[in-house]
Amino acid sequence: PDDIEAYGLFLIDVMEALRTRYPAAATWYYRVGTEPNYGGHWTSGFDAYARVYDKAVAAVRGAFGAAATIGPGNMPHGMNDSFAELVAEHANATDGQVLALSFYGGAPDGYNTEAP
Repeated sequence: PDDIEAYGLFLIDVMEALRTRYPAAATWYYRVGTEPNYGGHWTSGFDAYARVYDKAVAAVRGAFGAAATIGPGNMPHGMNDSFAELVAEHANATDGQVLALSFYGGAPDGYNTEAP
C-alpha cells in the first residue's frame, strides 16, 4: 500500500467488522499475503512486507486479543532466513503459531524447498 498508516486503519475496520458480524472469527486462522517470498506475488521487498505484516498482526490482535492466530502467508520455497526472523523475532511476531505451505505437483517429490 502507498500509505501504510491508512492501510493499518483499514485493516482495523475490517477486523472490527468481522468481530461484530462473525463472533467465530476470533477462532479463525489469519495469514498475511500469499507467497510473500515469491517475487511473482510480492514485489515490494521484505521491509515493506514486514510493515504490512505488523499492521495486520496489530489489527487482528486488536480485534481478537493476543491469542489470535496469525502468521505469514504460505511459502512456496520454504521459509528463508528473513521470514524465519520475522516470525521468531519481529516486534509483532506470531510466536510461530502459523506455518502455511504450498504444494505444487510439478516437483518430483511434490514440494521443493530450494529457491529457484
